[in-house]
Amino acid sequence: MSDLPATPEALDLSAAFLEIAACPQCHSKFALDYDLGELVCSSPDCGLAFPVHDGVPDLRIDAARRPADEVPDPAPSTGSTGSDRAGSDSTGSDSTGTDADQGEADR
Repeated sequence: MSDLPATPEALDLSAAFLEIAACPQCHSKFALDYDLGELVCSSPDCGLAFPVHDGVPDLRIDAARRPADEVPDPAPSTGSTGSDRAGSDSTGSDSTGTDADQGEADR
């Protein structure tokens, strides 16, 4: 119980619920993210984040935000990186380099 925050009421979740609640994917304990209003799986291998609306956690796996969902936010601000990749793929220049690399690997 010492790993629970001092004020679980901020998300309107009872301390008793937080003591027994577990991630439906991997069965690890939850951490609270007060800024995003989520229950976050404490397992580094899982890390699913479940939304809490009006004090009711949505523990459906398909409703959870995956840790990788945080990565795309910075990508639009550096859109040139994504467009460079798309341009290389459409021209086929990457596939030529890949074929050459595969040929070297076969030798």
